[in-house]
Amino acid sequence: MYYIVLGLGINRGAIPGLGPQAFFWFLYALTGFLLYRALKKSRGLEVERTAAPPLRKLVVLSAVWIISGVAFSTLELFIYELKYLIITLLCLFGSVIGLMGFFRSSRWALAG
Repeated sequence: MYYIVLGLGINRGAIPGLGPQAFFWFLYALTGFLLYRALKKSRGLEVERTAAPPLRKLVVLSAVWIISGVAFSTLELFIYELKYLIITLLCLFGSVIGLMGFFRSSRWALAG
């Protein structure tokens, strides 16, 4: 749905050919393969209780992260470059967390 909704406003001539898109198609295929392996591996396992944070804390953390990103991208600060630094740090923090989760999940799905 994301691509369909956003694709309606894109100039068709600006969409790159298959060559530049190949890397992203590879990532989709890799993600699908890892998801398949994880589902196959988890089929016979019992669910374990982990020390995951409560859902409420995750929702609050996500809301604070999103609101702060929007706020700093729209506010005019006394140091103009400061808002770009804060936005960059927010993106880097989110990217590191996402990559850590991806690699840990990949290692689990591919192990044994």
